[in-house]
Amino acid sequence: MTLKEALNKYNYIIDTYDGLSFSDKMETAELMKDMAVCLSYLTMHRIDAQKEWNSIVFNHQGTNASGERHADEKVPQLYELRRIHEAGKAILDTMRSQISLLKSEQ
Repeated sequence: MTLKEALNKYNYIIDTYDGLSFSDKMETAELMKDMAVCLSYLTMHRIDAQKEWNSIVFNHQGTNASGERHADEKVPQLYELRRIHEAGKAILDTMRSQISLLKSEQ
């Protein structure tokens, strides 16, 4: 899955979850599965971005700090993927808590 496809899927999951009724346990469970798979793909892209970033820093002629700034400019998706991944994990945790609460209410 390309990065663009993974991000589109991620956004679809977020939008769908946002529109769900709190009591929709089955749809939430399905979205949890989709989010876990999506985060896995995003992790692969994050690893690739980290390797690219490391290579730029390593090959940079100058200080380590200037190499890091240069790599940040050349690989902005690394920062973005970190934040998206953190947010996705938080949403996945929320979904998990929701399912647990709904099970305990039965």
